[in-house]
Amino acid sequence: MKKLSVFICLISLFFAGCASTKIDVSTLDKIAIISIGGNSHLPWYEKVDGKEPSATQGILSKSVDNILKDDDPEISEAFNRLDYAEDSFKKHVNEILSLNFVPKEDVIGSKRYRAMSEGLLHSLNTTITAKDYKDVRSPDKFNMRKMAQEIEANSFVVLNFEFFKKAVKGSKLNGEISPYIKMKVKLYNNLGKEIKNKTYVVQGTESVKSSGKNYDKEALVAMYPAVIDQLMTQFTLDFIQ
Repeated sequence: MKKLSVFICLISLFFAGCASTKIDVSTLDKIAIISIGGNSHLPWYEKVDGKEPSATQGILSKSVDNILKDDDPEISEAFNRLDYAEDSFKKHVNEILSLNFVPKEDVIGSKRYRAMSEGLLHSLNTTITAKDYKDVRSPDKFNMRKMAQEIEANSFVVLNFEFFKKAVKGSKLNGEISPYIKMKVKLYNNLGKEIKNKTYVVQGTESVKSSGKNYDKEALVAMYPAVIDQLMTQFTLDFIQ
């Protein structure tokens, strides 16, 4: 019994140490962005049987999105949301953490980046990416190590977004709707080792009113950049608190 107690204490100390491990920000300078991806529409954030909803869809829904995208600002602005997220991420990391980025053209033009696979399931969902990036959610160590040498990168990052709309007052048909975004960040060192994997969540503070199935979609879509900025602030504060 005594040995068991000692073992439990050692395990607890081990995990406590892991949880408190901090990343030396200076070792990250010259970050290469591998991918910034997200869903192409704005589904409702609704839990079913206590389970978190997924923002991805199948091929059939993707084809419907392609038909409707010109008429629906929630879909037509999808690429702009991700392009904004790229700019916001770079701005916050540079201004708050004083870190620099490997030029985008050097990353996407590198031999090892072109060799990275998007995965077999890429065609089965509606994930899209910011301009010119591949949809690489789990890059392999070998290509990252080689790419670090090729483009002189000290770290790599993958951002994956889930964009939702959420009924924050009343119901979907009679209430108020706000943006709701999840951002998963995977951070790797220059050896391709994952050093951070965390999901950030922000619900917008602004909302639009709904009546029946009608609400101001353009006004709702215009609220997403501010929520993206809040996510970026959360991420950067992780390194200075």
